[in-house]
Amino acid sequence: MRTPRFCLAMLAIATMAIPALAQTPPTTETPDRGDNFVQFYNSVPRPEMTAQFEAGLKRHMAWHAAQKDPWKWKTWEVITGDNTGTYVVGTFHHRWEDFDREKFAAADAADAAVNLAPYLSSNRMSFWTLRPDTSLTLEEFNTPYLSLIHYLINPDGILTFSNNTEKILDAMKQTKYPIKRFQWYSLINGGDTIHYVMVTERKSVADMANPDQDDIEILRETYGDDAGPNLVHDRAKTYHHTWTEMLKYRPDLSYNPAVH
Repeated sequence: MRTPRFCLAMLAIATMAIPALAQTPPTTETPDRGDNFVQFYNSVPRPEMTAQFEAGLKRHMAWHAAQKDPWKWKTWEVITGDNTGTYVVGTFHHRWEDFDREKFAAADAADAAVNLAPYLSSNRMSFWTLRPDTSLTLEEFNTPYLSLIHYLINPDGILTFSNNTEKILDAMKQTKYPIKRFQWYSLINGGDTIHYVMVTERKSVADMANPDQDDIEILRETYGDDAGPNLVHDRAKTYHHTWTEMLKYRPDLSYNPAVH
């Protein structure tokens, strides 16, 4: 589908974003199903043309339905941060070979050129992978909102960032820390590298509230007074940029083959 791409990627918490620890629930091991690749589009409508773009996206999703596309396409609207007003469309749980449907892609692009391109200021596509090693679940989120924390990692910090994140998650599991379901994504192609994103489901804006329990105390309890907090502090040295945003799910601009 030649529409919006998702500004996604994945992992956990920074010194400035320590509350993100409160979004990492106790879990069991998440099995790797082998179909973890994701395609995202990120589209920005032209000024004063949001209504026309949304109408065009509805027509484009209707085209997918008419073609009996077996893929599900989910759409979100970015409602906070620098990307506010951007529309994100993603299709999940694919293998690499799934993306080689060239004839369908050509027809998809032709329809998008008619129904979307006239109303777009910019449009980019990217490939990501859902990370079973650091995600609570691999199942799709269907909540009204998602909260995202993005990290751009220094090349020499990848191992520290990943290892410390896993240790923090282990502490949450061991202490049954009350947290929301989350997923981690990493960028494969189509943007700044090395880019990770932590995505957390939110049932409402009020669901952004963190648990009363101190997450740093959980780390101290699990790893000791020094080693626990150092997991967060050392990881904070591994990335050079981080930002947050919130997305609102738009079922009216999405396509689900199960209901067509």
